[in-house]
Amino acid sequence: LRRFKGDNTPAVVVAVYGNRHYDDAVLELHDIMTACGFRTLSAGAFIAQHSIFPKVGAARPDAEDMADIRRFAEKSLSVLATDFGAIEIPGNRPYKVPGGIPIWPTASRKCNGCGACAKCCPTGAIDPAAPKGVNKEKCIKCGRCIVVCPTKARRFYGIKYSLAAARFNTAFAARRENEMWFASQR
Repeated sequence: LRRFKGDNTPAVVVAVYGNRHYDDAVLELHDIMTACGFRTLSAGAFIAQHSIFPKVGAARPDAEDMADIRRFAEKSLSVLATDFGAIEIPGNRPYKVPGGIPIWPTASRKCNGCGACAKCCPTGAIDPAAPKGVNKEKCIKCGRCIVVCPTKARRFYGIKYSLAAARFNTAFAARRENEMWFASQR
C-alpha cells in the first residue's frame, strides 16, 4: 500500500476477518493511507470464513452480510458526494502485535506438484520446485495456497493444529457482526 500516493484523494478502507476480531487492522490501514496522502471517507470490518479455522465464520458472507456491504457502499457514496471531515476508527497505537501458534499449511501425498500454491503465495513462501513444503519464516498463514490447490492436498495438519482448532472453534463460534465507520459530513 505504501507504494500508492494520493493527493488528498478519498479512500475507503476495508478489512475482512474470520469472526475472531480485526484487532487494529482497520486503524492501521487508515494510518497507512493517510501517510500516503489519502483521506479516509469510510472504513469497514467485514466477516468471512476464517482462513485457518474454517468452521469459524463458515458460510460467511451470507445474505445479511451482503446487505450490510450494499448499505456500506451506498453510504460511502453519499459521504463522497460531500465535503467530508475526519473519521474516528477504533484501535490502539502502537498496534497489537500478531501472535499465533506454530502451524503452517503443508501438502499431503495428494500433492501432484502442479505449483498452483507457489504461484499464488503472496510472500513467496512456497518453492515452485518443492511445493509440498513451506518457508516458515515467510509464511503469513493466509490460507491462499489451501484455497487454490486443485487436488485439495494443502491444509493445516498436526496435533497442535487440532488442539488449537478445538479451542478456537469454541471460543469464536458466536456470530459477530460487520462494523462500519464514516467520516463526518460538513
